Amino acid sequence: MYKRQDGKRIAQPDYIGSYGVDLAHAPAPLIVTATAKDGVDVETLEAGLGEVMQSLIDEPVTDEELNRAKALLTTSWWRQVSTVGGRADTLGRYTTQFGDPATAGYRLPAWQAVTADDITEAATRTLQPSSRITLTYLPEQGPEEHASGDAA
Repeated sequence: MYKRQDGKRIAQPDYIGSYGVDLAHAPAPLIVTATAKDGVDVETLEAGLGEVMQSLIDEPVTDEELNRAKALLTTSWWRQVSTVGGRADTLGRYTTQFGDPATAGYRLPAWQAVTADDITEAATRTLQPSSRITLTYLPEQGPEEHASGDAA
């Protein structure tokens, strides 16, 4: 992730991601995680993540971005159901969460039907700053850092 105003990287590339959690009878949270690059403070990282989320509202995703996301989801789906164990897990999950294992058969076609307008609408509805909760995990400070307020 690059900070938009000056093009500096603010998050470690291997430590940024997002994922949704399928919940059967409750709103499904979108969880976004990022680890700051050395020397980047929490406020800068949080502001950068906020800019990225806001851009999903303000700037429609491109056809290229949408096609890439669909290709990744399709690959992941087929990889999951390519083994007997994977199919069993998938059917069990859909039975448990949605009460009907057949709902698993509708998931991939539903993903493939998503449009850029659908993403903008969902982002507008769910990614507003008032809908966000931020949890910040910081490294534990040693005794000398507590006393002086900075690293020794």
